[in-house]
Amino acid sequence: MASKLRAQEVAALQRALESERFATKSAQERAKELQQALDSERSAVRTLKREAASQARAIREEEAKKYNALIEQLKTKMELAQNELVAMEKESTTRALTAQFHRELQTRQEEWRRDSKRQLEPLQEQLKEAQRACLESPPQRETEALVHSLHADFHRSLHQKQEEWRRESKAQVDTLTNQLRELQRLYTDTCNKLTTTTNEAETIPKLRQEIHTLKLQNKELEEKVQILMEADRRKVEEFRSQHEENAAKIAELQRSARKEAFQLLEEIKSKDRALAQLQREYHLLINRFGGSPPVFGRSRLNSETSHERPGEPPRLCVKRPKTLTFSPDVNKRLRAQEGRKPPDPPGPDTVTTTKEDDLKTNEKGTTNPLEPLKEEVAGGLKTDMVNSWTKTVGVETLYQLLLEEHQELQRNHHNAVTRLRDEE
Repeated sequence: MASKLRAQEVAALQRALESERFATKSAQERAKELQQALDSERSAVRTLKREAASQARAIREEEAKKYNALIEQLKTKMELAQNELVAMEKESTTRALTAQFHRELQTRQEEWRRDSKRQLEPLQEQLKEAQRACLESPPQRETEALVHSLHADFHRSLHQKQEEWRRESKAQVDTLTNQLRELQRLYTDTCNKLTTTTNEAETIPKLRQEIHTLKLQNKELEEKVQILMEADRRKVEEFRSQHEENAAKIAELQRSARKEAFQLLEEIKSKDRALAQLQREYHLLINRFGGSPPVFGRSRLNSETSHERPGEPPRLCVKRPKTLTFSPDVNKRLRAQEGRKPPDPPGPDTVTTTKEDDLKTNEKGTTNPLEPLKEEVAGGLKTDMVNSWTKTVGVETLYQLLLEEHQELQRNHHNAVTRLRDEE
């Protein structure tokens, strides 16, 4: 009956451990899925950032091209207008200067004529006087020579005056042309300065307006990028919180699994103590009846418990299992032995059957199947129960079965302890 209860409790504990393992595996898979989703979201956010940056760059380039084209058009228009203004001013200045030059030339010609007339008048008077004098007194040859000399002097002086007038007029024309060139240069400089100032005055507000519009567009793009970054940050925070929750759940599951494993180890140790109590009572029975246990079982027991002190429970080395498996071979053997033996007549052994019935009722009514076994181990096994077991099964077979079960429990305990140590 105790082996049945032990097997049932071990099966229940194994199912609980399997469920906890499944829960931890599912939580780990969920954490992996969340991590993958977080990585995918991060990659998507990076792609969105790159796309937003590329779009902003493309928009800026398009706007820059557009405004560069507008600026080029404005520059060409301003250059054309400037050239037209320069040509008009040049024509007006050339007309004014040519008119002034003609006026100056006419005034100089009139002055030269007046001077020539003023200089010719005394010469003509001298010529007339000489002619009158020649007609009055001197001979013909002297008069002709005098007239010829006077004509030569007149022509010489006239030629000199013409040369002087030409030189003076040429010098005056040169000075006037130099002045005209200087005026044209000054005019072009002033026109260039005026055009540059007008261009600057016209282009500065336009450029300021363009800069303002570009700043507004840049601000809108930055706001969009900020919104995308905020959404990405919120998603990252959500995934981080989910990851932390899953990590906390996994840690809680691990703690609960470790706690249940330690509880299982404690129960295994209590079962080991119960087995040690059974062995001690078995030895007492053997000593009482004067029998001797088989050499195989005793040698095995001595080899298994050679490192333990007498009167103490077996000390188990700390190792961990790869798989936690419990076989019900002992129960099968006990059932087979009970089936072979004929039923005993009613007598003092009926106490064992009543106790078995009580254990069955407790097994059905109570939630923890270990409580009846613990009560029996705490209170000590009755001699009549041991006698019933020895009558139904036999002393040697009972000893061998108990020893095998004890060794199997030791192995399972070693495996469980080593597994827990590996997990830690």
